[in-house]
Amino acid sequence: MKKQKLAAAAMSLILLMTGCKVVDEKNYTERTTGQSETTEATRLTTAEKAEEEPSDGSYRFEYKQFVVSDMFRDTMGEDMYVAYRNFITAIENGETEFECADEDTFGWMMGQYAYNCNPCVAEYVKSDYYADGVGHFSYTIPEDEFRVKLQEWEELVTDIINGCGIQEDDSDLEKALLIYLYISDNYVYDYYAADNAQVDELSAYRLFTGGQGICQEIGIGYAYLLMQVGVDAAGCGGWSVYSTVPHEWTIVHIGDHYYNIDATFALGQNTLDLFLMSDEDRYAQGGYTADQMTRVNHYPYEMDDNYVSPYVCDDDSVPEFVCTTFEDLDHENNIIYYSTCEGGCQMHEFDFSDYV
Repeated sequence: MKKQKLAAAAMSLILLMTGCKVVDEKNYTERTTGQSETTEATRLTTAEKAEEEPSDGSYRFEYKQFVVSDMFRDTMGEDMYVAYRNFITAIENGETEFECADEDTFGWMMGQYAYNCNPCVAEYVKSDYYADGVGHFSYTIPEDEFRVKLQEWEELVTDIINGCGIQEDDSDLEKALLIYLYISDNYVYDYYAADNAQVDELSAYRLFTGGQGICQEIGIGYAYLLMQVGVDAAGCGGWSVYSTVPHEWTIVHIGDHYYNIDATFALGQNTLDLFLMSDEDRYAQGGYTADQMTRVNHYPYEMDDNYVSPYVCDDDSVPEFVCTTFEDLDHENNIIYYSTCEGGCQMHEFDFSDYV
């Protein structure tokens, strides 16, 4: 059923046609440089992690096949969420069908949920048809090979999270920062894909297995890793007033507020400039206006021309990060150290105790 695939890529198609590159007279360019309720999880693999708590205080990560952010669940509606849970359960049980409220729910769920919440499943599972309250799907590779891919994906994601330097008692802000810095240090922008790749070739799966990607892959990929560690996050996209080119990043829920975080523009930069941005900051960093943003998913915007997202990034208590270089993170005292060299180099501290 190609309808679902097209639904999944509706925003991405526009981005792909332009390569997600910001080129304008203002010289904005694409730089190559928990919530306790946030996720609900169930494992598809039978292997149980039985490691003892690390004695050095490092984070003991356990991979989850089922992760859904609160923002995504609320935005897509309960019928779609239930259908996705049934879908994952069917995969777990070796079945190829599941109960679903209606055909429209089936189409949107198959096109959106795995693409955002389980990149490996999205890569190797396709929708077939809906009939009599039941959705049917199949695998694009032999099922035994799919199970191997799932295991390999679990190991890859586990290695990524374990490589971020997260500690056992870290707050959502610390997790968001460390994964943001990890992506900045370990992935590169794929200019060839921006100019040549087909929409259905772009995914968070491709990003993490291949080491490079463009904004729509990095935005949802970052959100996916955050969901894996219990942080509420989802994709976000928008249009710049300086360009006809759209761009994608991530919206993240930390404490009582929502923030824009752009891991793509931060690639290779070791900067905080694209971290914890309010909507005002997002405008300053690229010219993206709130009224031109699609937050979490394009689904409600297509259902209602007057839809207004409840997820507004309006916290003005975070320091204005401009021309910054990240220096260090003090986990114990809740301090981020960073420097700026505009008008002379200076060291700064951001005490994030209020966000823990």
